[in-house]
Amino acid sequence: RLAMAALIFLGPAIRNHRNIGSSSPLPGVGEVLKTSLLPGIFLGLHFITWNTGARLTLAANASLIVNLTPLVMPVLAYTLYRHYLSFREGIGSLLAVGGMVLLSFGSIQIDPEFLLGDGISLLSMVLFASYLILGKSASHLPLLSYLVGVYFLGSITCFIGGMILDGPFSLTYLLPPELYYAAGLALGPTMLGHTLMNNGMRHLPSQVVSIAQLTQFIWATILAFFIFQEIPPLLFYPAAMLVLIGGGFGISTHWAGWQNADKGTSRIAPGDDPVV
Repeated sequence: RLAMAALIFLGPAIRNHRNIGSSSPLPGVGEVLKTSLLPGIFLGLHFITWNTGARLTLAANASLIVNLTPLVMPVLAYTLYRHYLSFREGIGSLLAVGGMVLLSFGSIQIDPEFLLGDGISLLSMVLFASYLILGKSASHLPLLSYLVGVYFLGSITCFIGGMILDGPFSLTYLLPPELYYAAGLALGPTMLGHTLMNNGMRHLPSQVVSIAQLTQFIWATILAFFIFQEIPPLLFYPAAMLVLIGGGFGISTHWAGWQNADKGTSRIAPGDDPVV
């Protein structure tokens, strides 16, 4: 999945890098790989731990835990960039996470049998949030160049992890239907989803991005309705409203700053978290 995304993005990234570099000097391949190293490793470890943890616990437990990024992101933002969480962002985060808890109500089980899987899923969530927020440190690189580095290094991490956990690589992994699954994941969730999230990290506050990615279940439910005619459960509607309202609270903190930025009067860049 990650190797495919890196290979597909490689050509456009080289052309884009050269075009930008013709007007202003840009970091070389070594700098791109150096900046992408930690995020790429964290992304690869996130996939390894997520696939491992999800198999050792209930799907509801794993899904809820991996969507707790709004609770971890403020700690990472302060640790790395000394960015503080605003009051509205805090309220919005609690509402959005409350929506996820409501959606999982009745399906979550706290049981010692699932403790290991829950713990690995929690680690996976922290790795995911860490990979995302480190993207703020790569704004000096063209987005595609950075993503090629991240996806390439993430694929190597996953490959090594697979060799350790599952044994030698087999060419049968590259045959249908597995190849089709990997291609679908590369084109959709990776090249579209992860790319948009990384781009969002460059232009939006980290907490807004972490809340926005919780809306995945809403889009998945809409697609399931049209493709499979699945009717969502009643809890879907209040849960979706809580997540959307929470996102609105988070965004409203920065609305005035963005309006002023459009007029050229703001001192806060759109991608900065304001200190309060």
